[in-house]
Amino acid sequence: METIRISEKKIKIMLCQTDMWRYDLSVPIDITSEGGKHRLRRLLRDACCGASGDGADADFDPDSGELLVQIYESRSGCELFVTRCGEGRGDAAVTESARTQPKKARIYARRENVYKFGDMNALLALCSRVAKRGRTRAVSTVYEERGAYFLTYDGDIGALCAEYGGEDLGSSPLLFAYLTEHASRICGGDAVGVLSALY
Repeated sequence: METIRISEKKIKIMLCQTDMWRYDLSVPIDITSEGGKHRLRRLLRDACCGASGDGADADFDPDSGELLVQIYESRSGCELFVTRCGEGRGDAAVTESARTQPKKARIYARRENVYKFGDMNALLALCSRVAKRGRTRAVSTVYEERGAYFLTYDGDIGALCAEYGGEDLGSSPLLFAYLTEHASRICGGDAVGVLSALY
């Protein structure tokens, strides 16, 4: 994420695809739901207050009044132009526009965490460990994509995942949508319980 100060009342925020996944955003951003508003506010606070660590302008307060937010798709993600319109309370009024009319965004309600493994044996070992701890009741699915294995799990097992060389990718709806549409599903429903028996 990169933030550029254009004027006292306007900033530009550039997001790459990884940033879009981190904030669970897609273009057009759904600002009608509370979840969409919350994600957009969190992004604006991180970009403006330096929570992302990139040294953004801390004196551009996204909670200080009404904001006009213009959103444009880019090749690597999206660009947001944020203009402060007035002073007021913390609820920001947000609107959006785009150069072209993008397709309506699909909303994925599932919120499993996604864990990535480069080796099936490591994934099987993790499933066995989770099963021994009695955590097999959670919904879990395993996918394969380009030689990597992805476990979606309705619960946080990030610490265990790291012990077995896995990577915690969080609970991004965009990543989940990508896996369900493009990856090969190996096992679903209770993948942890089924695969633990193979280790």
